[in-house]
Order: sequence, then C-alpha cells, then structure tokens
Amino acid sequence: MSRPLTILINPRVTPVTDQMVEDWEGCLSIPDLRGKVPRFREVEVQAHDRRGRPLHLKAGDFFARVIQHEMDHLMGTVFLDRMKGFETLTYLDEYARYWARQEDEE
Repeated sequence: MSRPLTILINPRVTPVTDQMVEDWEGCLSIPDLRGKVPRFREVEVQAHDRRGRPLHLKAGDFFARVIQHEMDHLMGTVFLDRMKGFETLTYLDEYARYWARQEDEE
C-alpha cells in the first residue's frame, strides 16, 4: 500500500503497544547495507503538518517502521545503533543472494 507524502514537523512518537517486530532495514545514509532492526509494531504520532496545523495519526507495520527510522535520524541515530547484534548485517548483494532467498523458502 502506498502512502501519501507525509510531513511531520516537531513530531512526538509514542508506542501504542509493547509489541516489537524485527525486520530488514537499510538507509540512504549508509548505502548498500541491510540489517534486522526491532521496532514497535504500532505508534501514535503528534506533530504539525506543513501548514502548521496540528496532526495526529496512528501508524502500523511498515509505516510505523519508517516513522521510527526517520525519528532516529532526528536524534542522531542510525539503524545500526538499533540492531540487537550484527549477525544479520549484510551488503545488499549478499542480502539478495542469501537472506531474501532463505526467507522466501520459509
């Protein structure tokens, strides 16, 4: 499902649940690397939109992951800092060759 452009000014992100999901992430700031990162499954966001109007939304799954990832950048954190360990850290070519194929078989 595609999402419309979402602009969040001065966002405050709060987990809706304690449930965490570990999934693959990459980042344009660290090209060609991927790793599994735990994130909250669902978050609530309070912010302002591009016109300064209050904005309140709930985000789940991939959209929640993206919001948390981008919030980390605002705090000076990258996805590597959130990984439990580096066992899954891999180059994009290796991910496509080994990890993606392994997950398709499961």
